Amino acid sequence: MVLKLVLQRVQCYCTLMARNFERSVAADTLGLAGQRRFMSDNPSKTSEIKPPSGFRPLSPHLPLYQPQLSSTLSICNRIAGGFLVAVTLLFYMIYMKLGLVTLTYDSFYQFVFYSSKLHLLAVEISALAMSYHLYSAIRHLFI
Repeated sequence: MVLKLVLQRVQCYCTLMARNFERSVAADTLGLAGQRRFMSDNPSKTSEIKPPSGFRPLSPHLPLYQPQLSSTLSICNRIAGGFLVAVTLLFYMIYMKLGLVTLTYDSFYQFVFYSSKLHLLAVEISALAMSYHLYSAIRHLFI
């Protein structure tokens, strides 16, 4: 009985999602003019199934949204900020806390010598992330 109720809820949820998708495609809001059905073999089946009263999905599925410039820039800003925090913590751990221990070992010097080209790349990527994060913060002040 419980399994039947769960399957009915899932089927109703899929039906509602298919209807919402068909409406958005019919309005051509997604630019998908060739696709008319979503999770359905026969479009007439979706009108026969009645969802239980009060059952509504919490939010539309993610493919229904179109990415916007402001949200994409915000996500990139957060990624750049997270990268800068990780680099700062790594620098702090290696040079401030472990520096006294690791600078006495030859293997650490060997690692630093052979990875000297990686240091330049890491500095360039960090500078790029820092400048993007800074300019994005300045843009946020004026908007």
